[in-house]
Amino acid sequence: MASAQRTVRVCLSEVDRCTALGVKPCFILLIGNRSGTRPLPHTLSEGDFAALLSACDAPEDRALIQRWYRLDRNNVPPQAGLLERAGVSDAEWAASERALLAVIDRAARRADLAQVLAQTATVTLQELRQAVAAMGEGAVSIVAVRNDPVEAEDAFLEVLLAEADAASGQRVIRFDNNADGVQALEQALLARIKSEVDEALVADRAITASEREARDHDQFARELLASMVGREALVADILARQASLLLITGAGGIGKSAVMAAAAKRASEAADTTVVQRFVGATPASLNLSSLISGMADELVERAGDRAALDERLHDTEFERLRRTVATVSPATRIRFFIDGLDQLELDPRSALWDGLGDDWPANVQFVISAAHGPTADQLAQRTCHGEVIETPGLTPADQIAAIAQRLERFGRRLQPAQYSQLQARLVATATPLVLRLLSEALREVRSFDAIDESLELSMESVLQHLLQRLRVDGHGEALISASLGLLAVARQGLTEPELRQLLFRDEATRAEFVALHPNSPSTDELPGVIWARLRNQLDYLLRETDAPSGRLLTFFHRVVKEAVERLALSGFGLTWRAGQLADFFAEQAHDGRTPNERKLMELPAALQRAGRNQALHDLLSDRGFVLAKCRLNQSDDLIGDFGRLAGERTGRLAAIEDLLRRSAHLLRRGRPAWPADGILIQVALERPPEDPARRVFEPVSALGKAQALWLRRTWPGSGGARSVLEGHEDEVLGFIAADEDRGLTWSADGTIRLWGLRDGDCRRVLSAPGRQAEDVWLVDAAVIFAWSEAGITAWDMRSGRPLVDAPAPEGRAWLAAARWRDQAVLLAEDGSLHAAPLNPPGPAEAIAPPAEGAPPSAGSGAEVVGVALSITEGGEASWSGTGDSAPCDWTVSKTAGTAT
Repeated sequence: MASAQRTVRVCLSEVDRCTALGVKPCFILLIGNRSGTRPLPHTLSEGDFAALLSACDAPEDRALIQRWYRLDRNNVPPQAGLLERAGVSDAEWAASERALLAVIDRAARRADLAQVLAQTATVTLQELRQAVAAMGEGAVSIVAVRNDPVEAEDAFLEVLLAEADAASGQRVIRFDNNADGVQALEQALLARIKSEVDEALVADRAITASEREARDHDQFARELLASMVGREALVADILARQASLLLITGAGGIGKSAVMAAAAKRASEAADTTVVQRFVGATPASLNLSSLISGMADELVERAGDRAALDERLHDTEFERLRRTVATVSPATRIRFFIDGLDQLELDPRSALWDGLGDDWPANVQFVISAAHGPTADQLAQRTCHGEVIETPGLTPADQIAAIAQRLERFGRRLQPAQYSQLQARLVATATPLVLRLLSEALREVRSFDAIDESLELSMESVLQHLLQRLRVDGHGEALISASLGLLAVARQGLTEPELRQLLFRDEATRAEFVALHPNSPSTDELPGVIWARLRNQLDYLLRETDAPSGRLLTFFHRVVKEAVERLALSGFGLTWRAGQLADFFAEQAHDGRTPNERKLMELPAALQRAGRNQALHDLLSDRGFVLAKCRLNQSDDLIGDFGRLAGERTGRLAAIEDLLRRSAHLLRRGRPAWPADGILIQVALERPPEDPARRVFEPVSALGKAQALWLRRTWPGSGGARSVLEGHEDEVLGFIAADEDRGLTWSADGTIRLWGLRDGDCRRVLSAPGRQAEDVWLVDAAVIFAWSEAGITAWDMRSGRPLVDAPAPEGRAWLAAARWRDQAVLLAEDGSLHAAPLNPPGPAEAIAPPAEGAPPSAGSGAEVVGVALSITEGGEASWSGTGDSAPCDWTVSKTAGTAT
């Protein structure tokens, strides 16, 4: 990087990248009392370059500047750039650099060239200047400065700090150079960061998941449109077609995505048309058919539908829900769904997609779908006799040159006529827009006085080989290059930068290479950020970042690029080896308490498959904990897809789990953060017969009280469908009981008990006891609700919600059950004693019968109590029965209840 004279450019581009992410605070700069090295200007404007040469009073000074700077007319506007120092030793360059800096400094001061002098300030101060500019554009930065900066740069620093304060609203923190000052700085920084994060969280919560998904796809479309050339006739043809299903196909990288973006944009300009667009792979949610179609339904109902009129049903598939959403939109509105890159979905042969795209959609609905040549495109083309197929043609030679010129123009670059002539001779009819985009990135480095590399041809492999060679010349280690590209290629969704840096240092060859190149580097367990930043800067045009709940994921911007990198960097056993590294890394990751590790759940199955570890994948998918964790993330469809990765016949436990998942897929899709699918899965399993293998897999989890019962299925005669969906609790739902045919009770870890109407799913009443969380609830003769907790028993009148009893548990004991006898609540303690509390009017509980022999076992007796039932005859005869979980211990004991006084 240093020999290529790109150090300053990389540092400043990192500042730009941080501010572009929009995450606040995007920049924290600590300025101490060491100024750092003053670099040479990496670029000079044409005017400043001429003025510098004119201001030199010695011919040798002018010659020195001309030796290391040359005017590049491929830049717009032209500028002189610092030449690379290939073939010059470090010692020779150090002497030349000192002399050159002194010459430029003298000449710039003589000619009063403020911009040139600013570029010779330390890199730290140049980064500060870049951050100040970002502050003025709305990005947020925090600058902390010691009170004793270097005197030589005091003036420049103070000007920048004043600008920073003015642009950002007093975000500069000054601190003294002592222990108290550092501590005060720490507190001030934490306070500022917390304020920015809290503000960002408030803004983030204001955006719905549907709005965020639509925003990300719209942004992706804008990026595609920025590099589109020609194709106007093709876009017009798409918009003129009226078929309910229209397929856009062609070779990979031919430009289908840009055409789809252009067609969607043009279609949305019609006043009577609503457009919903999705680009498969642009976001994590778009990689799964269920979340893709569900997200489209959510966006449609928010933009053009009537949510109040939406008839949602528990057993709906994603396409059935989309149909119901369409039904809420006026028939006079044209609805056009654009889905790009459908072939990139990991589609199960039994996918609902093939039935969902039938002919029976309303006349105002059209699906425009793109897919590269292959099985998915073939299936779509045959799906309906009324479907139409449009082949995406290649670009003409003139359009190819225009595409390159347009791409270069975006970055303030161009080529000279002679260079375009060189390029023209290499154009081929098979050159795709994707290859032209990558070629344009390589041509950005071509200066007006350079010849275009003769080895650079219009093919994906040639352009990537050119990049790899440039990385080697710039001093990036071969092992680092290979590992970085290989790991990104085998990752399913991509990798976060922390993950990639850790993975790179787990690779023995990369770590050994780093130690050899940087022997004085401090010990670390991940690749240092500065080393990765250098490589990332040059790989940037191959990559893109996508937002995910677990962080920003880095991956290749196009599937064809990823496949080409696999061929180059993962030949032979390389793919299996790199996938194995990824599998080992994620297998070691732990879950954070009850919060599943999303990255592990999404990457590990695919990594095991690509590593050829079929038995390990078999064991993973047989693991009840893995299945429930993935369902808790509401990724049940993705989990079903994981079973498709497994080779061989399914038997026993694995077959039972897969069958349960597939049969209950329509229910599991209703999972959401407050109603996760793992509890739904457990309850579906418990509805199966006792001998069912799937029930045996999940029954132990239910016995531990981990079911998340926010839903209720009761069979209508001849229906078998779902009767009610009960939504409203804010935390784990601990249980459900039916009050009668039309009402039910749920209790939750959110501390409330809710009474529901089972026909309409409405919450009729919310009950709570301050400081208590119900662990079990009993309903007595449809009138009194008893809620048990470790603290005691609470009772309410179900009709009025009026509290009746609040009975703390007897000292050293716990309540096991409750019943109603006449106007009393009778409570059973774990020692078999009975207590009674008057209900009308309410009163405290008092002992009415001493402990009995054969008392129910407590948790400490070796059998965990699953349930105890207490019943009292009209004559006052009390009996209780129950079952222990870890050993057979059924019992029935009867005794006479005394009369409470």
